[in-house]
Amino acid sequence: MKHVKPLNGWKKMLVQDCRTLNFVAESGLARPQGASRSLIRSQARKKAERRPLTPVVRQIQSQVCKDPGNDSTKNWKEPGPNPLQSNRPLSHPAPSVIAGPDNSAFDPFPSYPVAKKGHTDFYLQYSPIQLLLEFPGVLHGITFHTSYDLALQRGTKCSPDMIFHHGEAVRYVRNEIVERGNKPASMAVLIAVGLLVPFQIHTKAGFGTKEHMDGLEALVNSRGGLDAISEEGSLGMAVAWFVSWTDNIAAIFFNTPPRFMLIPSVTRCEPWATDKPPHILVQRYEAKLINLTGSKSQSRQLIELYRGLQDVLPLPKAVADKMAARGQLPQVVFYKNQLECLERRALEFSQLNLDIEPKIVIFPLFGCAALIHVLLFMREVKAAPKLSNILSARMKEIMSMVEIERLQMQYPEMTLWMLAMGGLGSRGSEHHQWFISLMAEVCGRSGLSGVDNVGLSLGDFLWLPAYHGPKMKAFWDDVALAQNKKYAL
Repeated sequence: MKHVKPLNGWKKMLVQDCRTLNFVAESGLARPQGASRSLIRSQARKKAERRPLTPVVRQIQSQVCKDPGNDSTKNWKEPGPNPLQSNRPLSHPAPSVIAGPDNSAFDPFPSYPVAKKGHTDFYLQYSPIQLLLEFPGVLHGITFHTSYDLALQRGTKCSPDMIFHHGEAVRYVRNEIVERGNKPASMAVLIAVGLLVPFQIHTKAGFGTKEHMDGLEALVNSRGGLDAISEEGSLGMAVAWFVSWTDNIAAIFFNTPPRFMLIPSVTRCEPWATDKPPHILVQRYEAKLINLTGSKSQSRQLIELYRGLQDVLPLPKAVADKMAARGQLPQVVFYKNQLECLERRALEFSQLNLDIEPKIVIFPLFGCAALIHVLLFMREVKAAPKLSNILSARMKEIMSMVEIERLQMQYPEMTLWMLAMGGLGSRGSEHHQWFISLMAEVCGRSGLSGVDNVGLSLGDFLWLPAYHGPKMKAFWDDVALAQNKKYAL
């Protein structure tokens, strides 16, 4: 009897997972014979001829060979002729191979289009496959994040499978840290720990988030800090971005300063570092802020943030993907760096202490509103609604301390814009009706009726078409209804 070699850990897990898959059941019919079998085989040969196997393999080879540090290119062999491929031109172009953050980390899924639509929807598109193979904790982390996102979209409860993958991610991280001892943490472990933070905020109201952030900070320091990580190639830069974004999430949730400083390559892209002359409205607000707050430096910093919000327009993810595919990746990276600068400056203003200087109330209000603007309309992330609810609640707390009429008289356009951001950010929270009523009151005093009039009033200040998009329509309808009830004759 032939000896069967025992399976390794990950192979055994793979076999166990495959056993749970729902394969197509047997039809119970005998194999076709005669003319039927000939017809089926002829159709199979035609489908095989249309499979662009060799072009895809050559495309992968050309992409892999671009990375001189990749060891996989040393033993590469050109595949032999494919007997199933026809010499006639292809009826459709070969599917593209999408590279991940690392040049040698490819996502193979687009190479095999399925279904009749000719495209595949998958959740690992921009996940570095190298890290998935190196550390299973990343795969488990992405899996439970995907499961949770689907549950939110469908309005269903979290499945036991999702909880299982979350527990597996924690287990792999814990074992990896113990095994490495004093050695620097791997990139994969940094990503796996970073994935746990937003999940804890969403599902457990932040329970365990501080501990995860403490661990993430220690792991980052083990590699020399975030600056050193960002210099480790494209993968290091992607990990640095991810860690910085995770840090911002925790800082917004706990209302505490971020743990990590912005890396130098990001700070060099500050959007307010421009020679373009400011608009007359910008100059007027700068003078007002200096006179009313008495803080010249902070007033100028807030005006820089305001100009950055005006100049940096949202770049949708779909457009960014097309730009990267056309070789315009540096422009996409520049936008991401500018977004990071805007977010961090707004975060600083949102956390100013009013107990020390009550007259600077406009600064934290504008900081919270600017963060909501960035989260809802510039970042396409699942955490945006949750974080926007938190920020709108802080805005309500601050606005309850001041006279809105006086604030509106001092900063008319800015107050109207901040209320709009607070209302849009409060959707789905208990504070939403409060913002609707206050917005209707302010619009009534200003002689504005309807979202179109509000948009005209804020056109020179700051206004995006997405403010009154399909997802935001309900807020403006509720404001119009409240305004009609309040000022009905």
